[in-house]
Amino acid sequence: MALSFRRLSVTLPCFFPISTAMDPLFLLQYSCFLFTTMCALMLVIARIHLPRVYRNYERMRWGVCAAMAILAIHYFLQMRFGLRASGDDVGLVVNILFYTPAIILMCFALSHSGHSPRYYRRFRISAIVACSLVATIFLTGWLSHKSLHMGRYGTVLHIVYFITISGFITSTILNIRKTFRGIIGLIGGDLKPLVRHFWTGYFVLCTTGFVGSASIFSTSLLLFIGPLCMLSIFFFIMNIIALGNFLMPIEELMEEDEESTETPMPADGLTKGDEPRNAPCAPQLSDIESALQQWIGQEKYRDATATIASLSHDTGIAKQHLTAYFEEKGLGNFRMWLGDIRFEKAKCLLTKHPEYSNDAISAACGFSSRSHLYRIFRNRTGMSPGEWQAAQGEDSATSHEGSAEG
Repeated sequence: MALSFRRLSVTLPCFFPISTAMDPLFLLQYSCFLFTTMCALMLVIARIHLPRVYRNYERMRWGVCAAMAILAIHYFLQMRFGLRASGDDVGLVVNILFYTPAIILMCFALSHSGHSPRYYRRFRISAIVACSLVATIFLTGWLSHKSLHMGRYGTVLHIVYFITISGFITSTILNIRKTFRGIIGLIGGDLKPLVRHFWTGYFVLCTTGFVGSASIFSTSLLLFIGPLCMLSIFFFIMNIIALGNFLMPIEELMEEDEESTETPMPADGLTKGDEPRNAPCAPQLSDIESALQQWIGQEKYRDATATIASLSHDTGIAKQHLTAYFEEKGLGNFRMWLGDIRFEKAKCLLTKHPEYSNDAISAACGFSSRSHLYRIFRNRTGMSPGEWQAAQGEDSATSHEGSAEG
């Protein structure tokens, strides 16, 4: 046992300095290297668990995978050349050079949840400017001192880094909120898991970025904060992988919006079929109502991933006409209209089939989960499905007793 350990200690210095083989900083860097490499592999393998390819999600997944690869390379170089071990100021500079593109890539990846091409162009330009600024300050400090010990240039670099990641994280959060507000009425499924995954991922990203920017000042602080940052990145990666199962509705809506923006509008302001762009007239309303009744009769409301885009495809009615119909009839929007249909179907099943479980009813009515069904009943009746079912039974028994007495 002693001989094998001695041989191991001889082979390690061939690639890494022998003085750092058992150093706590080296072990932390080695653990981070293995961790980020495994995260990148997990993101690559996650593709086989998706039912289909989602363009925006693929960009998101590969963007985060590239960020993990950058971090893995960074930790490898730190171990190989002992950069952090040569001084906190050197470690600060090297960390910023790698952390800046990695965090920007994570923000850019998550921003592929459904934004306009104009937003992506602005984001890319901002990313190029930020990375160029960091690179310029680094090169200026390196040329001035001929060393990675850059003095005040390191301080300036850290200030620019903190402002950069703060700006990217904040702007991406604001745009995600704007996107959710725009699509919330166009999706019939449960948005809670999607929103939860996004905000959990961004909370973790903010924590890692801001706490990490403070910890790179000191090696002692880094030894304590580093493992916590790795744990937060792990939750971030898990949320990215889970998002693949919830992005299909947004993907479909964004694809349709892009097609509609690319289609030129005729000079007379009419749509492709010479139909006015404003609310449909009375005959069109009756046609829309007939098509929607047929859609309901075919029980397509049972599709938990239904969106106004899929409804438009199934009925052959333009999305803007469906939106105008819902507003004209006082139905709110697509989400509210579909929620009413599913809620009424659920009440009917609970009344006619008391032996059905909540899981069976939620699946039969198009709710994505039992919790979604439970939340709908809580919001509309103030009771759970079981409580509402019991109340209906009591009302029925009371009415029978009253009729018998009469």
